[in-house]
Parts: sequence; C-alpha cells; structure tokens
Amino acid sequence: VAIAAGALHSLALKNDGTVWAWGENDDGQLGEGTNNDAWSPVRVQAFTLVRAVAIAAGDKHSLAVDGNGEVWTWGKNDFGQLGDSSIVSRSTPVKAKQLMNVVQVAAGATHSVARKSDGSVWAWGDRRHLQLGDDALAQASWLPVRVQFGLPVTPPQYLTNIVALAAGGEHNLVLNANHDMLVWGSDKYLESSAIGGGYGVTAPDGTRLTFSEYLQGITGKLLAISAGTHHSLALTEEGRVWSWGRNDQGQLGDSTVIDPFGVFAVKALRGAKAIAAGGGHSLALVAPVLQVDKAALSFGNVQINNSVTLTVIASNAGVIPVNINSVVISGPAEFSVAPGCAIPQQLAVAASCTLQVTFRPTSLGNRTAKLLLNNDSPMTDLEVTLAGNGVQ
Repeated sequence: VAIAAGALHSLALKNDGTVWAWGENDDGQLGEGTNNDAWSPVRVQAFTLVRAVAIAAGDKHSLAVDGNGEVWTWGKNDFGQLGDSSIVSRSTPVKAKQLMNVVQVAAGATHSVARKSDGSVWAWGDRRHLQLGDDALAQASWLPVRVQFGLPVTPPQYLTNIVALAAGGEHNLVLNANHDMLVWGSDKYLESSAIGGGYGVTAPDGTRLTFSEYLQGITGKLLAISAGTHHSLALTEEGRVWSWGRNDQGQLGDSTVIDPFGVFAVKALRGAKAIAAGGGHSLALVAPVLQVDKAALSFGNVQINNSVTLTVIASNAGVIPVNINSVVISGPAEFSVAPGCAIPQQLAVAASCTLQVTFRPTSLGNRTAKLLLNNDSPMTDLEVTLAGNGVQ
C-alpha cells in the first residue's frame, strides 16, 4: 500500500501492516537484524504486535509510523536521525523518543521529520544546514524538536496546521491547511527559497540557509510536494508541476541544465496527478485527458419521423494519447450516434473525433438520453446529456 526509496535501499508497506526492505544494508537500514545486503525483500522486524501505517527512507536510515502514532526507526544513526537519544546505528527498529500521535514521516539524508495529528512538525538528527528549523547549527539533535516558524524569537513560534511534509537531502517542505508552502534548511542550490539565502543566514561551511518561510512564485492551488536531494517539486490543482533548485541533470524539466533563479512550471507538462523527486531526476504521473466540447445537446422540437443531427467533438486535452474504447447511447432508440472516426480509436495529443448525434422521434413527447464515451481518462464514461421533444 506504500513504497519508499532511500539512497541504495527500498521499503514497501503491505496491507497487513508489515514492512519489507531490500538493497544495501551496511548500516542496518533493512531492519532485519543483520548488516547483510538483500537482493530480494526481507521482512523488517518489530511489526508483529503493532501494524505500520506509513514509511519513509533516508540515505541510510528508515522510518515507520505504527497504528498507535508512534515512530519506529532503524539504520544509520551518526547524527541521531533515529531519534532514540543515541548515535548508535540499529539493525532492528527502535522507537523514536518523545513522539506520539504521528501521522506522517519523512526522511532526509541524515535527518528525520514527523507530522503530528495536531498539525505540528517535529525534526531530529543533522542540523548543520538548519534541517531542524531551529536556531542551533553546531550540533545534531538526538531527540525530536518542534520546528519553529520563521526566525527564532522568544517565546518560540511554531509551524501549525500542517497537512503534508517532504524531506530533501538537507531541506524540507510542508503544506498547511490553506495550501500554502513553507520551506527551510539548505538553500545552497536554491532548493528551499528558490531565490537564495532565506533571511541571509549562512552555515559555517558557507552554505546558504533559510529558516521556515513561505515559498513565493507558484500560481494555482497547491496539492502535493516532493523534495529531492537538492531540488524541489510542487503539484497544483490544475495539474501543473513546478520545480526549483539544482538542475545539473535537467531535473527541473525546463529543457536546460542551468540552475534557475526562481520557481518555474515544468515545460509541456499538463494533467499531472502525482509527483516524486529523486537524487537528480523527477517523475510525474500523468493521466490521459479526454474532453468534449458540449456537456449537453438540446434538439428542441422535432416533428415525428423527421430528424435533426447535432455534433459533439471529443478531443485529447492531455499530454499523452487517450483511447476512446466505445461510444454508445443510453436511452430511447430515437437517439443514434455516428462517430466520425473508427471506434475503438486512439487520439494523439491535440487530436479530435467528431460525433454526429441524431434525434428522430417516432411519437409525441419529450425524450432524454445519455451519450457515453468509454475511455481511459480517468477510466470512466464521459457523458453528454441528450434531450428532444417529438411534435406534430
């Protein structure tokens, strides 16, 4: 029911609440009690009396949330990214301390983040690049700390009403209930602020940093976020994907390998439903989009045994081909359809097919029907309402 990818290992969550892992295991990131690599999935220990409901994978550590809202961690722990108040790596899961009511976790390279049911955000592990969102840079935190809002003040202000989070290599993204995005952490490649040096903070190694701040520049209602090693993605309600940060491998999808200054929509991409950011690449799941130019056809008054023909144009409004599998009319036989293309038909991008719909009443009275276009966008019939009245 869920999957997660670390640097060189992978996790899967089954619907029975068990967690399975495979790949590199030199720091115990597979959680099965050894440091042996696994070429096929092995079962993570601990999830027997409790069921896992969410998972996340960092570079060399792994996270899971159980049904009680507690966080289990395993793998490398050199910066305290397991949150068990130690820096001892673990080959079997241990509980992160001082965390309850967690509903989502995310794992960065060497830090971890959790969202609680009350909308608060907590982080632990490496904080050299402000990954934990507080005002300490010199040392790691072996225990979860609450992520602050904006510049540190006294008394502290904290992030609230958060509904989604994502962790990159050394930065983080969150969405709040108002569909606003906040970012914090490393801004070396503009992966956080997109414009460089949020609040002008600099790490001891010279890396630009930002405390949590609102990201500007995206048009549309935000629905989803994803963070790669040094780049970030956002998905809007309109199906547009926006990207910012490092672009040395073309991971921003702007047809260049130049790091831009700002946030830009990925070129030629429409109709996206989900996004994912990797180390130096990005993915978007795009659904086919079939649309019709009319939601209804009204034939008005038509004399008995005479006919009127109207047209409906079905077109591919997406960025991948879409199939029209069948065209039928649900209703009285007085309505008929003659497709202007062979059915089944695959429409290329921007292609269309004209359907001729005829109403020929055989008796007096009103008639209604539905023109149904079965297609793979989004695996349901597209409907056009038909109405006509038979008169003398």
